[in-house]
Amino acid sequence: RFYEGRVPQGIIAGQMTKTNKVGYIAAFPIPEVIRGINAAFLAARSVNPDIEFEIVWVNSWYNPPVEEAAARQLAANGADIIMQHTDTPEAMKVAEELGIYAFGQASDMSAYGPNASLSASINHWGPYYVSRIGAFLDGKWESTDTWGGLGAEMLEIGPFSDNIPLRVQEQASDAIKRIRDGRLHPFTGPIRRQDGSGWLAAGETATDSDLLTMMFFVEGITG
Repeated sequence: RFYEGRVPQGIIAGQMTKTNKVGYIAAFPIPEVIRGINAAFLAARSVNPDIEFEIVWVNSWYNPPVEEAAARQLAANGADIIMQHTDTPEAMKVAEELGIYAFGQASDMSAYGPNASLSASINHWGPYYVSRIGAFLDGKWESTDTWGGLGAEMLEIGPFSDNIPLRVQEQASDAIKRIRDGRLHPFTGPIRRQDGSGWLAAGETATDSDLLTMMFFVEGITG
């Protein structure tokens, strides 16, 4: 559930931006990526109603020159924080060079931008592998669907930068804890679709089916 990691990023970005513009480098327009964009935007908008997202689709999971170009384009358009759902550290390198901020994706990318890095969303497969191999060795392995996130420790949030005010760090940490405990669902209504039509009523949470088939932006995202 990569989208869970976008919540603390959105909370941080919404309060760290000076331009109110966040750039998002996106791989492919599929539900997994769209969910993350929507989760990040909703979290950012919850702390900053003036936030704007600009999204660049690069149609690749790993393409260093294209990701670098996308980061430069977003920065030139006024974004002072860059998020990504792609796998190279090029955006982090550009952010470090230009004196803006970025978040690591899939791993801690702070080595590529010691001043630029705010945090990271880190894939953490170890506990899952240990559990599944242990079940196999014990003769208890069964085929099953798995879709874990923060609560299952399959997703980890990287260290927060010292540049983030303490109150913002605490707010982001609280969101992480509440998601882990099941007390916070990133998609809780009222939420409308980008075209203004209704989606989730007040207090209603999205089902896994909703999330797995999500092919729309939420209200407030342009493009």
